[in-house]
Amino acid sequence: MVERIIIFIIGLSLIFLLSLLIMGIFPYEESLQHSAVIIGTGSTGGTYFPLGSGMARIFNIYLKDVVSSAIVSQGSVDNINMIDNKEVQLALAQNDVVYYAYNGLRMFEGKERNSLRAVATLYPEVIHVVVRKDSPVNNFNDLIGKKVVVGAERSGTAINAEQILKAYDIYEEIEPVYLAFDEAIDQIRSGNVAAAFLTIGTPAKVVTELANDVGAKIIAIDQDIIEKLEEEYPFYTAVIIPGRTYQGEEEDKKTLAVKAMIVVNKELGNNLVYRLAQAIYEHVDVLAEVHDKGKVISLEAALEGIPIPLHPGAEDYFGR
Repeated sequence: MVERIIIFIIGLSLIFLLSLLIMGIFPYEESLQHSAVIIGTGSTGGTYFPLGSGMARIFNIYLKDVVSSAIVSQGSVDNINMIDNKEVQLALAQNDVVYYAYNGLRMFEGKERNSLRAVATLYPEVIHVVVRKDSPVNNFNDLIGKKVVVGAERSGTAINAEQILKAYDIYEEIEPVYLAFDEAIDQIRSGNVAAAFLTIGTPAKVVTELANDVGAKIIAIDQDIIEKLEEEYPFYTAVIIPGRTYQGEEEDKKTLAVKAMIVVNKELGNNLVYRLAQAIYEHVDVLAEVHDKGKVISLEAALEGIPIPLHPGAEDYFGR
């Protein structure tokens, strides 16, 4: 009789615990220990999607209690909002946009995303200003009066485009078009827009495809504008897109870059974040297989350019 009562009480307890999990009463971090890890990325033509898919593959292979998948999104801002709303567990974003979100600046004015925590930075995201090879556009002033894709709405690329065009004092002189990377390249290919901004890892698949198809040209950013933007915005770094990165482009092109990084919600479990970071950096070769940018991701550079607090699980992994 006593044994039956004990079994009955245990049964009720298990039912109660299960109910709490279903209703979301248990903390976010605990309920995810044996659950899905959804990764917010970007458009299929960018760098985030293949790298995010590579991370999902790593987690599925090496973390036996985790089922992971990468989803397409509108990029950094979208991913940050999904992390804040706990719609995804891990996401990729530009470090400048992460800073804006955490501190309630720009598009996050008065809407601080204090839930954000950093896991690591990954690689430089290079700002490409792309036109067709046969385009008469050779500099930024040639964009005046023309349709220019400035990135997807609410994306980090759109912010970069605005800042650069304002530095040239032509932001009000162009007709902005908001599209994801693959759609932007399609519009350039068909001649419907004059140029497109893409903040993306090099070599960018969509630019490579355009160059191999109808030809592509990268518009360089002038040195004085680079210096002006570096002084005004601490996230920008001057970089070179080497000649021959894309077919038909023989000369080096000066431009700017920010850093891609991994973010999570502060309520994600410490142990899970530790294991996610460990899996990525112990199997970074998988990322190198899915995109060339995976080849430059390293443990040594993982904490460079982080603009917000590290998640405690990441702190433990990196020994901070």
